[in-house]
Amino acid sequence: MKTTQTQQISPIRVVGIAAWIDKGQAPQQIGALWGQAAQAGLLQPGQAGYGVYFDYADHLASRYRVLVGAESEAEPLQGQEVVHIPEGTYTAFHGEGAAAEVVPEIWAHIWLGWPDSDKRTFNVDFERYVGSPDNSKIEVMIGVS
Repeated sequence: MKTTQTQQISPIRVVGIAAWIDKGQAPQQIGALWGQAAQAGLLQPGQAGYGVYFDYADHLASRYRVLVGAESEAEPLQGQEVVHIPEGTYTAFHGEGAAAEVVPEIWAHIWLGWPDSDKRTFNVDFERYVGSPDNSKIEVMIGVS
């Protein structure tokens, strides 16, 4: 895993399937969202997939919403939503490999070892995946002040 400096992100519109997530059940609930988004045809080969984290209940992230989908200007179909990743400053964490292994490592670093965690805004964070679940280039972007 590699942490980069903060960077400015332009707004991104993501269409997908969203749900409320409880911290203790996050891996199962978020995994189910990825399955639903794939089944709905939102995730296409060669196109980046997004997991967008928003509506945080608190700074412990005990409850929050996640939307899984893809960047799109299309109108959402029934059961789909739109979330806008706002323009802003984000710290990027990069990884490559099997998403199910790499992503928990990145999030563990963010929660347990990232020295700038006090700058986190808890507004919108997102993951961007390019590739297959077994071989992805992954960015986790954390909104910072």
